[in-house]
Amino acid sequence: DTGDVPLVVDMTSDIMSRRVDWKPIGLAYCGAQKNLGPAGVVVVVVRRDFLETAQTHLPRAMQYALHARQSSLLYTPSSFSVLAMQLVLEHAHELGGVDVLQAANEKKAGILYAALERHPDVYEPYCLDDSRSMMNVCFGLKREGDTRRFLSEASKRDMHGLKGHRNRGGIRASIYNWLPPEHIEELIGLIDSFATADSPASKGSRPTTSRRQLLLKTEYRRFGQYHAEYVKNISHGGLLLSTDLTVGEKISLRLSFLGFLDPLTVEATVRWSEPESDDGSAQSGLEFINLEQKAKDWLDTLLGSAPKAPDYRPHRVLLVECNPFLREVYSQELVNWAEVERSHVELVPARDIEQMLKDFDQNGAELIILDLDGQEGTAIEVLAKMRAALDPNFPIIVLGGPAEIETLGEVQDSGLLALSKPLNFGQLMETVSRLFSVNMP
Repeated sequence: DTGDVPLVVDMTSDIMSRRVDWKPIGLAYCGAQKNLGPAGVVVVVVRRDFLETAQTHLPRAMQYALHARQSSLLYTPSSFSVLAMQLVLEHAHELGGVDVLQAANEKKAGILYAALERHPDVYEPYCLDDSRSMMNVCFGLKREGDTRRFLSEASKRDMHGLKGHRNRGGIRASIYNWLPPEHIEELIGLIDSFATADSPASKGSRPTTSRRQLLLKTEYRRFGQYHAEYVKNISHGGLLLSTDLTVGEKISLRLSFLGFLDPLTVEATVRWSEPESDDGSAQSGLEFINLEQKAKDWLDTLLGSAPKAPDYRPHRVLLVECNPFLREVYSQELVNWAEVERSHVELVPARDIEQMLKDFDQNGAELIILDLDGQEGTAIEVLAKMRAALDPNFPIIVLGGPAEIETLGEVQDSGLLALSKPLNFGQLMETVSRLFSVNMP
């Protein structure tokens, strides 16, 4: 209840899906593409007294009062979209109007939410009962790795567009006015069968062993071209890459971990793959095949299958960061992580490479973290300057923009870890944690 203050609402998703109390609404903005027709036209419902208070210094295209005075013909409209919307409205009227559509929507959403609630150990609706949408049913999967497996199984059944919003993740089933009830039944069939399967992995999806978010460098050749990127996470059974590969494809991978542990070459099969989506990232899940004992031992050492004992051995880290604010942020994050891990870390910040190298010559270090922002020269030149003063395999974590990191990705340097900003600090610290626990010099 906003009293005398008019509401301004975006009704793009639920316009014409249910009855609405229009009294408190001053303006409603409705894109047509969900329930009213094809993209290309917008409906703005505005109260006359509210329209009279509108600002007039805006660009003409944004002045709704001008559109109203010109009967929505201020500019040439998208006539096809308008015609299509008229046909949709006429069809809705013939069906019985909003009341009929609302009853159908309540039934569709009701049986879908009921299916999720039948399996509380597997699915978790994101909203409470009184806040649930009839148009977008959003939910998560509780078991590790199940979201990707669910999407993969959906794709096999020719169900697409179920990946959740990039800011929330999970699953988002959009069930707008004109989605037939039989499509809801098909989705419910997937929900039930997926939840009751004895082992999702038995259907050819990814291994269910726990994974670590470690940033290992991965090198491989595909179609005659060299590729280098960083693993998003890894387990004893496989790994995740930010690349759209072909399901069933076999690839030989060379894994290296910042110069620690001898590089490992393994064979892997692509078990699932997703093309670039609305969050801008492609992903593929690969399963290791025919691992030799040497490879299993390598993974055991890396992943630390045994419980980690408290580590009171001091670790010295040098941080090169020109921005004093970021120096403080990174320092505090590292201290917070060290407290959680019960690991003693001495972080020594430096404003430039010269200051860092002077400290390194005098006191040494186990790891260097370098932010390229503010450094003189290209990313390759900065790295060459560092390597000229350090052991060729000394671990260096470089932070930079996407273009700089892409350039460094072509450098064959087993002691280099190049990360694009904005930074996933949790993933960085998980990697640092493993560095401090496997064969540090």
